[in-house]
Amino acid sequence: MFHIPLSGPPPLSAAISAPGAKTGRSLPVVLKGRRDPVAEVYQADGRVSRPHRQQQERPRIMRAPRTALRRLATAAALLIALGGTSATAATLDFDFSFTNTVDGRNDLVTGVIRGLTDNAESSARSVEILTNSGGFGIGEYIGAPSLNRFNIANGSILSASFKALGQDNTAPGVTDASLSFSIGAICTTRCRSYAEAGLTALAGTATALSTPITFTAALPAPTAVPLPAGVWLLSGAIAGLALFRRKAPGQPV
Repeated sequence: MFHIPLSGPPPLSAAISAPGAKTGRSLPVVLKGRRDPVAEVYQADGRVSRPHRQQQERPRIMRAPRTALRRLATAAALLIALGGTSATAATLDFDFSFTNTVDGRNDLVTGVIRGLTDNAESSARSVEILTNSGGFGIGEYIGAPSLNRFNIANGSILSASFKALGQDNTAPGVTDASLSFSIGAICTTRCRSYAEAGLTALAGTATALSTPITFTAALPAPTAVPLPAGVWLLSGAIAGLALFRRKAPGQPV
């Protein structure tokens, strides 16, 4: 025997249309049995409503952007970390000074060496004479040096060989003087360190005489490190998701 409720919402249980109704309309009929929290209710006009299933699915739809946001944030952190580890080796600059005794002179010469790589053997990017009490040879000597080799370890020059003729240089570099210096060690029966340096007022002759030459590490100018381009793309995506999260829950996805 069927029970037809007169008023009120149907209970949380399975409901079907009564068969053989003479009116031609489907009436809600309740079947006794276990409770189904996601019951499908057949309305009198034949439509099916699933109120409980809709309420359960909506939070799951709104949680999807939150998961994507966490993934993008993780990817951005990894990209920044990888960008930091891909930096190039640090370069060092050194101030130097020596007493030039070539051709009977006694001139104090100072200069700077730029662009050496720490803990490696490398060539200088720039060798420049800054001052000379003899009044000549001031300027840049990196043009086409015949020797340009420096060995650096833990911020100190262990050995160096440099020779540049003015005739091989081009303006605005120095073209009317020549510079040569070298430091290192000679080992036969025992090791002996040496230091030679010289500055001549001749374009085609470089002479280095035994004289102390001092190298002092200089602090390089700070340089800006650009962020990888991918960081800005990820930042824009994260900002877009953040704006999406601010929409009202009832707006379409």
